[in-house]
Amino acid sequence: MTAEAPAPAAAHGQPAPDPDEPGWITVGFALAGGPALWTVHLVASAALVPLSCARDLSWTINAATIGTALGTLWSMWVAWGLVRRRLGSTLARPHQSSAVRFLGLLGLLWGTVSLALIVLEGIPNLALSPCLR
Repeated sequence: MTAEAPAPAAAHGQPAPDPDEPGWITVGFALAGGPALWTVHLVASAALVPLSCARDLSWTINAATIGTALGTLWSMWVAWGLVRRRLGSTLARPHQSSAVRFLGLLGLLWGTVSLALIVLEGIPNLALSPCLR
C-alpha cells in the first residue's frame, strides 16, 4: 500500500485549485476593463484635439470613441460570462461561485457606467467641431 503524495496546495492546508475557475487576468479584465478604457478614451480624446484641428481629422476622435466603446462592450461580455457560468455551479461551491459572480456583476455595473461616459463624451464631437474656442 503506497500513499499518494498530496498536491502542493493541499499540503499547506489549502484546497487544490479548481481548473474550472477563471484566471485572474479574465476576472481583472471583466472588472477593470470598462473604467480603464474610459480613462483611455478621456486621455485620447484630449490628446487628439490638436491633431484634429491642425489637419482636419475629427474622425480620429470618433474612432477613439468607437474603439473604446467596443473594448468596453467586450469587457462587459466577459463579465456576463462570469455571471452566467457561475449561476449553475452555485450549489457545488457556493463561496467561490458567489465571489466570481459578484465580481462579474460588479464588472457589468462598472462597464455600463463606463460605456455611458464614453458615449456621452463622444456625442458632442459628432455635432460640434473640437476646434471651437
